Amino acid sequence: MNDTALQLSPITLDRRLMVGGTDYQVTAFPADDCRIDLCIVSSDRDGQVISELSAGLSPAT
Repeated sequence: MNDTALQLSPITLDRRLMVGGTDYQVTAFPADDCRIDLCIVSSDRDGQVISELSAGLSPAT
């Protein structure tokens, strides 16, 4: 796959990690402006959100 094909492919990373009774979900996905949006959410055993962190990563220029 060349760089152009990679840029046009909607690649999403979705991973989960359980530590004790806390579920951490990490998601990264492409945004329209060539950035990568990143979201980390932690939830308790009942599925209630404990905390959330979101950020946008800009490409190197």
